[in-house]
Amino acid sequence: MRHGIVAFGTAAFLKLCLPILTSPSSTASAIAARSSARLAAVLSSQAAASIVAFGQLSKTQDASPKLGYNLDLAFQIVSLSFPLTIVLNTATALGGDAYVNGLPLVGLGLCALSQVVYRVNKGQIDEL
Repeated sequence: MRHGIVAFGTAAFLKLCLPILTSPSSTASAIAARSSARLAAVLSSQAAASIVAFGQLSKTQDASPKLGYNLDLAFQIVSLSFPLTIVLNTATALGGDAYVNGLPLVGLGLCALSQVVYRVNKGQIDEL
């Protein structure tokens, strides 16, 4: 779910802050530079999701140890998402502009996949 939400957020950031250059006056080098910046933003956002999530859980646990946050469990969750991060970054690098431009669909697909996994494993999750 986290990767899907990050994909939506990154797509919104790209649309607002790094839109595709379509002006006839745009030079080829300016278009290439913008494309590279967009690709770098997507790669960075996908890689940071796990690290940022663990950092936030760590801060919360340090601030309020009585809330019951377990950093070992948080680290395991982050570790489980790392292979997905690798797959997404590989797809981004291979897909290039096509992947970056399709980021909202990627986010939708990841959110849908997380719901399927949740529904299939709901009983086990509820037991935790």
